[in-house]
Amino acid sequence: MPSPPIEPPAPELLITPYVMEVRTGVRRATEQMRAALIGREHALLSRLRAESVRVVTQYDVREDPRPAALARYGHWMGQWRTSVDRCRSQAQAVVDQANQRLACYWDAVRETHPQLSRLPRRPPGDWLPGRVELDRSWYQPDVWLLADDDSARTATSRALHILERQNTDRVDGRTAR
Repeated sequence: MPSPPIEPPAPELLITPYVMEVRTGVRRATEQMRAALIGREHALLSRLRAESVRVVTQYDVREDPRPAALARYGHWMGQWRTSVDRCRSQAQAVVDQANQRLACYWDAVRETHPQLSRLPRRPPGDWLPGRVELDRSWYQPDVWLLADDDSARTATSRALHILERQNTDRVDGRTAR
């Protein structure tokens, strides 16, 4: 009489050397992508940091808001965020390919391992031990501008706050005053 089917083990209990290798490779690849992006956008990042000082000086030190300076800063932030979006989609493709490799790996393990042969043919759709996720900072790329500022007290962090406040103070396309 065949043994009854068993439930798949919890994914976090099945981290093999191969899974660790795949995960480490993805982390390394996406970090290299981030470094390459920052290298490519070095001039833009330098302009952003310099303009951050001008925005903070105008808005906080002189208390003389200059919408043109903030618009220029916002334009450059838009360029930065667009570059990150493009790179993030490429990084997500690396993650998706790794998860596909892991799915194939676990299919082969289930087919060949005697104890796992009692698993149902297809475990639940979300069962993928070692699933790779894209680092959450890819969804908040502005923090990369503050990489050297643990307490976020730089001109860049303040200028970002001014820009975001300006964007949230708008009502029907006009500044609410």
